[in-house]
Amino acid sequence: MGISTFEGMNYLAVFSPIFSYLLLVYVSGVRMLEYRGHKKWGHLDEYKEYKQITPKLLPKFFYKSKKL
Repeated sequence: MGISTFEGMNYLAVFSPIFSYLLLVYVSGVRMLEYRGHKKWGHLDEYKEYKQITPKLLPKFFYKSKKL
């Protein structure tokens, strides 16, 4: 199935993954988890370093990883 087969309102299906990503990252999910983590471990240097090197939702395939 390709985009060329879409008709009318079917084009909205293209926005579904984008909308889901935005909801997870900016509305619920990731933000709520980060808030709880910051409250619980925000004072630890290891947690701060972990937050800097760990991607929020999608893995970083094209970035060099920092060695711990």
